[in-house]
Formats: sequence, structure tokens, C-alpha cells
Amino acid sequence: MEIKENIIMGLAVGIGAGIIAPLFTPIIAQTGKPLAKSLLTLGFAAYDKCTEALSETKEVVEDLIAETKAEYELYQSAKVNGENAI
Repeated sequence: MEIKENIIMGLAVGIGAGIIAPLFTPIIAQTGKPLAKSLLTLGFAAYDKCTEALSETKEVVEDLIAETKAEYELYQSAKVNGENAI
């Protein structure tokens, strides 16, 4: 019984939206373009900030990897030469 009620409710909402939508079309058309442009501008700004942050993070990680690799190679060469590795 619950499924039947959900179907009826869904149909009622869909039909109601279909009837009311044409009334709001002019309002949506007037505000839609500026709103879309604003959202796209915000999206571009967010993309730029994320790209910048990821570039900085990548640089830090690459430096960390290079330092760790150099220390590891130093440790390995000391180990091979029988020196105090630590």
C-alpha cells in the first residue's frame, strides 16, 4: 500500500511542477544567466586555488622524497663500507 501512495504522490508532484513551471520560466530566464556566470566564476576561482595548493603540496612532497632518498643512500653506503650507519 505504501508503494501505491508513493507513486500517487510522485505523479501529483510531477504534474504540479509541470503546471507551475511555465509561470516561473521568465523569472528563471532573467536570473539564470547571471547566476550561472557567477557560479562559473566561483568555480574557476576554486579551481585556481586548488591547482595552486596542489602544486605547493607536490613541491613539498618531492622535496621530502629527495631528502629521504639522499639520507637512505648515505645510510646504505655507510652500511656497505662498514661505517656507523646511524
